[in-house]
Amino acid sequence: MLERARERAEQRKAILESQAAARLEKEVSPTEIRDLQREEIRKLVEASRKRNVSHRGEKYSLTYGFVLEPRD
Repeated sequence: MLERARERAEQRKAILESQAAARLEKEVSPTEIRDLQREEIRKLVEASRKRNVSHRGEKYSLTYGFVLEPRD
């Protein structure tokens, strides 16, 4: 019976250790959380740029590089 109790104690310990390791694997690191938040913000900014609306709600237009005007 003593031997059986030791085996059960070892089994319980092994199970608890494996459960603890599984919990650590599931936890998301702070850097991953921060990256996900940045990605969400980036998507929101891109969506607002497509609508040409600033964070104040004003309309604006984007021009990249030089604007060529026709000669007279």
